[in-house]
Amino acid sequence: MTDGHISGTRRLGFGMLVVTGGYAITLILANAVGAVYIAGTGAAAVERVPVRIAGGLLIGATLCPIAARMPGSRRRHFFVWWSVVYLSTVGVIVEGRAFAPNLVPLATIPWDLVSQAVVAAVVAASLAFIYVPETSRGATIPDLPDGRRLFLGLLAGTVTYAVLYFVIGALNYALVTGPYYEQSVEGLINPPLQVVLVVFLFRGALLSVSLIPLVRTVENPRWRAWMAALTVAVLAGFLPLLTQVGRLPLVVLVASSYEIVLQVCPTAVVVAAVLGKGASPSLRTEVRRMLRGRPSG
Repeated sequence: MTDGHISGTRRLGFGMLVVTGGYAITLILANAVGAVYIAGTGAAAVERVPVRIAGGLLIGATLCPIAARMPGSRRRHFFVWWSVVYLSTVGVIVEGRAFAPNLVPLATIPWDLVSQAVVAAVVAASLAFIYVPETSRGATIPDLPDGRRLFLGLLAGTVTYAVLYFVIGALNYALVTGPYYEQSVEGLINPPLQVVLVVFLFRGALLSVSLIPLVRTVENPRWRAWMAALTVAVLAGFLPLLTQVGRLPLVVLVASSYEIVLQVCPTAVVVAAVLGKGASPSLRTEVRRMLRGRPSG
């Protein structure tokens, strides 16, 4: 192996260690502070430490290789990663409150939002400082498409998520998860239809917004789609489900994992195709570029 490959491998491993430690330690400290000052946050703060570490490993193993390949300045990287990590978590909190209120008490939500913003900042800063040279230059906020394109992209992402949420969620409910919700296993509930509608429209819009900095930074269509899909699959799917290991039945966790992946990954690909940097005005052309791996422009 070349010296460059060895150096790259070491940096990747070091980055994973830092991101894992930063995520786990910050979240554990946030849980400890919440346990002292906020009712309802301390019951499982200590016993969930292994889960926090596992979550950090999952984030590090996913985001570090992506950050190592992504262009941009340190400030751009920080903006990209903070946006997608934090907004993905906000969406999870909102959905958790709707479908499992016992696991997401109303009293803890303000603290959860603040603490998760800090956690996202630690993860984003770790990725930016480890994988981006200090000499890198560039704008913090990426150029945005024109207003019409931006609106169409957000609408396409939101509608894609909403349709998949309804169709795949209904199938999964009918085939697997329905009895658990009907019996209120571990506090799972069936909220009113209007609440479900608001939740999946909100999550679809939030998911689409969270991906804009990333898809406006990566130029290669194929890499852009893969990076976006993998990132949200982990942050919006596997990571929050990992935090519920031992709380929810295994069947529900497994069923929810493939349900979420089938919802968020196609949404990410649509957002990458419509709002990606240099994306073609023709969706068909952009999909063709994704499949062939040709640069945009």
